[in-house]
Amino acid sequence: MLARSVLIPSIALAAALITACSGEDRAERYLERGTALYEQGDLVKARLELQNVLQIDPKDAEAWFLLAKIAEQQENWRGAFSAYQKTVELSPDNAEARIELGTLMLASNSPDEALAQAEAVLAANAEDPAALALRGSVRLRQGDPNAALRDAESALMQDPSNREALALQARVQLQRRDLPGAEQSLKSAVEAHPDDLRLLLGLASVSEQLGDTAGAVSVLRQIIEREPKVLAHRTRLAQYLAAHGDRAAAEQVLRQAVADLPDDDDAKLTLVALIQAQQGAAAATEQLQAFIEAAPDDNALRFALAARRSVAGETEQAEAIYREIIARADGGPDGLRARAKLAALAFAQGRQDEARTLVGEVLDNNPEDADALLVRAALALHGDGEAGSDVGPDAEADGANAFDPQQAIADLRTILRDNPESTAALRLLAMAHQARNEPALAEDALERLIELAPDDPAGYLQLAGLRSRIGDVEGATLALDELLGRDPGSALAQTALARIQQQQPDTDALEETAGLVLKTRPEHPLGHYLSGLVDQRRGELEASVAPLLTALEKNPKAAQPLVALTRSLLGLGRYDDAERHLREALKAGADEIVATNLLGEVYVAAGRPDEARAQYREAIALRPGAPLAYQRLADLQRAAGEADAAVTTLRSGIEATKGSPLLSTALPLALEEAGRVDEAVDAYEGILAANPDADWAANNLAMLLADHRADDPVSLERALTLALRFADSDQPAFLDTLGWVYYRKGEYTRAAELLEQAHSAGEPTPQRQFHLGMTYLALGRAEDAKALLSAAVEAGRPFAGLDEARAALAGL
Repeated sequence: MLARSVLIPSIALAAALITACSGEDRAERYLERGTALYEQGDLVKARLELQNVLQIDPKDAEAWFLLAKIAEQQENWRGAFSAYQKTVELSPDNAEARIELGTLMLASNSPDEALAQAEAVLAANAEDPAALALRGSVRLRQGDPNAALRDAESALMQDPSNREALALQARVQLQRRDLPGAEQSLKSAVEAHPDDLRLLLGLASVSEQLGDTAGAVSVLRQIIEREPKVLAHRTRLAQYLAAHGDRAAAEQVLRQAVADLPDDDDAKLTLVALIQAQQGAAAATEQLQAFIEAAPDDNALRFALAARRSVAGETEQAEAIYREIIARADGGPDGLRARAKLAALAFAQGRQDEARTLVGEVLDNNPEDADALLVRAALALHGDGEAGSDVGPDAEADGANAFDPQQAIADLRTILRDNPESTAALRLLAMAHQARNEPALAEDALERLIELAPDDPAGYLQLAGLRSRIGDVEGATLALDELLGRDPGSALAQTALARIQQQQPDTDALEETAGLVLKTRPEHPLGHYLSGLVDQRRGELEASVAPLLTALEKNPKAAQPLVALTRSLLGLGRYDDAERHLREALKAGADEIVATNLLGEVYVAAGRPDEARAQYREAIALRPGAPLAYQRLADLQRAAGEADAAVTTLRSGIEATKGSPLLSTALPLALEEAGRVDEAVDAYEGILAANPDADWAANNLAMLLADHRADDPVSLERALTLALRFADSDQPAFLDTLGWVYYRKGEYTRAAELLEQAHSAGEPTPQRQFHLGMTYLALGRAEDAKALLSAAVEAGRPFAGLDEARAALAGL
């Protein structure tokens, strides 16, 4: 037993030793293979071998170091940073790892951390040229070119061909505008490191700054010789030649690229883009068609041609190309992509069912196809309306074609998960959140959109519109100011900013915008219009006329300057001038409905009501679906005591405009004036059924019921239910209504409290004086009642209850 108990741990120990030795041996073999593969340039396989090393020994500094170098060569900067950091942690004496880590730190704008790495190496070897060059680079970043140059020169004393030191010396010389010196430093660097493309590019840049175009072209050609299969080098040379006026040479460079890289579609498309820039769209399209004829199975070129046709507005031709690709590729990836593109065109053309079918075919094969998801999201935000129409929560909520912003959000998030830089998805995402009344989320999407596409005005304009709609005028203005900071001449931004400022009382801001527009676009009517508007706001009506006339001269059909000019002339009493300018505008092709309505205003102001009525009837005939003329004709009829005629006008307008809110609001008031109380009640109830939050309608209906159905307990309860929403209001009219309802219910003490609040909160009106006077009378305060009722009657203005007030006074 004793021998057995000793034997077992001995065997276990031996097994552990064998396992340890086996692990170390395997790690060493993996490291050897990884190193050999790295030196052969097989980075993928080398990385796998080195990962095997780290599975056995996570603290193998050499493996980490090689992984860092591989990541750096693959331009995986984050991976390189982490691996170099791990190497330095495990092997603090690895000077090369510290230098590489410091270089990445400097590139990520962490100069203090980079300096610490350089100093750590220099503490061990004060003459290390790489560490000196790194420290010099940090000092140059920190604004000390003299110290940087000293470090560069010290490094070059140790290693005259040190690449980083030579490059640093050139950067210092460039900063000092010593172009010949920088050129010499870079030539020395290139001679020592002929394959370093960064040095060659730097030399080409310096040659250009020296005016040595031939030298710059020579260097760019050297770069192509070093890496003949890299299209970017050829593109760079072509762009340089084109920018210096040698168009033929630029085109020849890219034609040679097409010849040398026959399977590279990007080479062909780059040449097409150059031809378009130099010779126009027709020549570019002709060249692209020639490429397709030479390679009829190349669908990438067909997609490019379809995109060009679409951008040019040649939708039928674009659709034909996509259908041809579908016929060729059927259910393959190209066929699915073509279906998604065709779906987008169908949606834009208003063919929603076709778009929906095509999207379904794509997503059945690939549920995460980004192009198809984008169209499906647009369809979900569209519902059953017309293409390009506004979306909103009142759209149809059921069925396959329903308005469904939540579905849109789900699709767009899928797109953004794989492609967070999709500006199209972000733009639609903002619309979807806005449709769901989620302005904060919509704003976040638009801010990301602007960050990704800072030069695209669409994001700024959409953000400004969103903020303006939620009442954040300052935020909307900031968004537009940011766009104008990038593009002061942006007509869209100037117009949007002016539109917002016109609705605000800040005339100084509007004047500033007017000045900006006049400076950047003096021939555009907007600046002159805004200038006239500023004068008009400040009461300087005479001064406003000249700039408004100038705006109309520059665009005789413009409606806004015509409206503003008419307002100024009416304010000045110049009715004949106003009529003359409106007649001239009509001859010049101005909007007939606008000018006709304005003529009606002129005739009203001039005391010519019959002519005004004729104008409004003419406006109705011109455009039956426009509500303004109905309202103004009804106003004239009400002013003349023709309440029934006004009701008829308003009802015909509501029918013609399919329920205009403007006319629906005016109808119950006209019905009240006509004494048609039951119809007025029904009209108010209809408004509240459609919009329960319409406080004005609740207030008016409660007062109507209290005045005309005070003997009906059910009607009074309805009035109280409506008016109770105003219990905490600070609006005198609303408090007055609630107080009067309590009076009608016989709750005089509560009524007096509310009516006193209303009486003191605003300018006294005869009706409020009547209400409070009657309440005081009910409470036995005869003298107070008499004073208020007398004031109401003696005001000489009609109000609901005037006869009741007179009777009460007679009784007193």
